[in-house]
Amino acid sequence: MDILGNKYLKNPNVVTRMIANEVILVPIHKSVGNLEKIFVLNDVAAYIWDNIDSNITVIELVDLIMSEFDVNYQVAEEDTCELIQLFEDKNFIIRNNIA
Repeated sequence: MDILGNKYLKNPNVVTRMIANEVILVPIHKSVGNLEKIFVLNDVAAYIWDNIDSNITVIELVDLIMSEFDVNYQVAEEDTCELIQLFEDKNFIIRNNIA
């Protein structure tokens, strides 16, 4: 599946916390955090997470990754797509392709 043209929004039922210099995603269910499903982000994943709601496509995220980190296009695309797919599978993000 080609997701490069997709745009995404953060799921409002996922909160972000910075703890001991680590970015942590915590899914919320019925006003309670599900600590069994917390997700710790590395620097690149945190950068992608920070830019999810920027009304940009995945391909634009890839371009941002290339400009922010020392990585070539192929690596940036593969890693970004893999992470976006993981975020979507875990319901951390919601596809938003409305123009």
